[in-house]
Amino acid sequence: MYYPNGKIRVSGTYLDGKAHGFWEGYYPNGQLKTTGNYHNGELVGHWVWYYQDGTIVKDSIYNYPNSYE
Repeated sequence: MYYPNGKIRVSGTYLDGKAHGFWEGYYPNGQLKTTGNYHNGELVGHWVWYYQDGTIVKDSIYNYPNSYE
């Protein structure tokens, strides 16, 4: 998926129509916004969210299914 300015918005894969595997999200300026994994559409494992300046907003571990630390 891309922003109207042509920069990438999100990068990841699907399995059976659900987000699955490693994903990255970006701000419109191209700065990294999120990184983490999905399993059958659910957040799983280590996820990190960033401010536009690159500092970390949130750093969490998600245990499949539906729980986090």
